[in-house]
Amino acid sequence: MESRQLVSIQEGGDRFLAPVTQLVGIESALADLRRDLAELERDRGKLSVRGEYFSRCFNELEKVDEHAESLFSLLKSVRDEVFKNKDLSRDEVKEVFNNLSIDLQAFDFNFYQNSRFISGPTIPTLHIKPRKSLIVIISCLGSFVLLVLLAFILHWWQRNKKTIMSDSSL
Repeated sequence: MESRQLVSIQEGGDRFLAPVTQLVGIESALADLRRDLAELERDRGKLSVRGEYFSRCFNELEKVDEHAESLFSLLKSVRDEVFKNKDLSRDEVKEVFNNLSIDLQAFDFNFYQNSRFISGPTIPTLHIKPRKSLIVIISCLGSFVLLVLLAFILHWWQRNKKTIMSDSSL
């Protein structure tokens, strides 16, 4: 009768439950905590392996030039070095290895399969930029023509200024 008796199920009502019911609740909470602890330990193992891989990649990046092929081969060699001494039978190590391998295969596919050059680079035989002497000659001729036109306009204005001003006052 006592184990079936429930006084309160609201917040703080657990102290009114029977001791057997309280023990079952505590064991259930402990099982949840153990499961969470095991999951956190697994995540910690995965993160430590990833941290080792990425820290070694970061240290090696200073030595490599910026060519994509050398960088890609560096990532592969660092992966092989890091996982050479690891126990791949452990699930968290195997999961990290598989994820890195999948990422590197995606990079490999994109780099070697999707990126293709249709033809090699071509170098022009002549310089593309215009010659400076041509620019100077055209500028001189253009400014000469513009100044001659301006002189004709000013001369015409000086001769016809009085007639234009007298017609506009009407």
